[in-house]
Amino acid sequence: MSKFYKKWQEYRYRFVPWLTLNLKNRSLRNVPPGASDKIVSDDDVKNFLFRTFDAFYRSRNVDNRRELLRVAGFTVERRPSNITEAGRGVYVRQGRIKKGTVAVLYPGTVYQLQSPLFFQSLNNSFIFRCIDGQHIDGKNVGLSRLIYKSCANRDRVGPYFTCDSTWLTENPVNPLAIGQYVNNQSKMFPANVAYQEIDICCTNMPVQLLQYIPNVHFGRHDENGWRNEHNSSMRIIALLALRDIEKGEELFSTYFTVIY
Repeated sequence: MSKFYKKWQEYRYRFVPWLTLNLKNRSLRNVPPGASDKIVSDDDVKNFLFRTFDAFYRSRNVDNRRELLRVAGFTVERRPSNITEAGRGVYVRQGRIKKGTVAVLYPGTVYQLQSPLFFQSLNNSFIFRCIDGQHIDGKNVGLSRLIYKSCANRDRVGPYFTCDSTWLTENPVNPLAIGQYVNNQSKMFPANVAYQEIDICCTNMPVQLLQYIPNVHFGRHDENGWRNEHNSSMRIIALLALRDIEKGEELFSTYFTVIY
């Protein structure tokens, strides 16, 4: 019973029905459009991602960790968490993540408010609920994996993938796409990163760089493909550093605090 309780304490923050009933308790920083109260502006996040993705592409994906270190000054990795029974966590492998920098991205299938998600959410500790009701399923096995791969193949544009499927493996092409493994803060380990929701217009990004976005829409945009005026944006969840995070430190967030 004790093990079950501890597992529930962690899992409840990702269980869709429980989140829906308890959203009123969520700690939010609701930032009006154009305001400067975010950790950094959305444009700064987008520019960082563009520079980083462009570096990956120019290096032909030979060693994207090295490119990340060159462009951003750090690399990250997954290994056992400092929190007992929390599974794996995310650590700074090399360098330093400076305050306000994108530390990692939360990968997964993006579900609109009306999209079916109940069965995917069962026994799934990797469901992230956005402020506007969208959900991101960051589980890399089972039904969640099958759905992501199917949607990724559906949305290909000629020879180009419009999303990154390699986060489903142990060696993602985009080394930032491991944000689903960031553990919740504790009294001993306070949060050093925070979630920031960003919408990226896919039609404004070179098609060859879309292969590094670790998210895909569950629903097809329309019968003509993924590019359309109504739904050409992709929800990105970036985890931004709240302070300088040094080599060897584990990243911790708070599942109930989102900057929107």
